[in-house]
Amino acid sequence: MLYARGSSRQGKPPESFYTPIDNASIFRCGLVHEYYAKANCDIYMSKKLDKPIGIGMEVSGKFYFVVETYFEDLKHALDQLEKDLFSVIT
Repeated sequence: MLYARGSSRQGKPPESFYTPIDNASIFRCGLVHEYYAKANCDIYMSKKLDKPIGIGMEVSGKFYFVVETYFEDLKHALDQLEKDLFSVIT
């Protein structure tokens, strides 16, 4: 399951995010390769106060994707990975 740990910068994701769904098929394959999520989904470009994580699910069961938040989380993770890798080398 993709993003099961959530984001340490934005706190713990809602419990509904831990339900066994195939995030990779819904978001990664669809958004990356086809610019289309394969489920009922709202896509927002900018941060939303009521949506603290980049990928989530509303109480209604509808998914959402917040591009800016997702990008910031990805950048944070990659920056940390780079830091960890270079600390091993030096």
